[in-house]
Amino acid sequence: MLGWPEILLIFAVLLLVMGPSKLPEMAKALGTAVREFQRATTTMEQETRKLETQLTAATNSLPPLTQPTLTAPASPAPVRATAPAPAQTSAVETPVSPEEDRKGKLSEIAKTLSIDSEGKTEEQLRAEIMKALDGQSKKEA
Repeated sequence: MLGWPEILLIFAVLLLVMGPSKLPEMAKALGTAVREFQRATTTMEQETRKLETQLTAATNSLPPLTQPTLTAPASPAPVRATAPAPAQTSAVETPVSPEEDRKGKLSEIAKTLSIDSEGKTEEQLRAEIMKALDGQSKKEA
């Protein structure tokens, strides 16, 4: 931290180098630059908070991860030769498992952040999304 003697010395050197006519112009330009920097910093912080809130809301709406239980079938079912069933058309959608739904939402977030989600696990997607958000907040700062 600079003390008063150092500040006065810097001011005296600037006064000698720039002259009394240019010093107010430089102070005004410096003030404008600092104000713009503060505005940009505030905007970036707001955008980062907004993205973090959206990500938190999206991940909190997902059901918790469950580990599948592996069980062996009791006895093999007999194989029968049957004709294929005709294709049925119905208005009822097939239910989506919570894991598929969660991965779909993570894929949407990844797509928004321009992250390739092809062939990646949920954990890999989450890690890359967090890394991208962290990288954006560091770039903005």
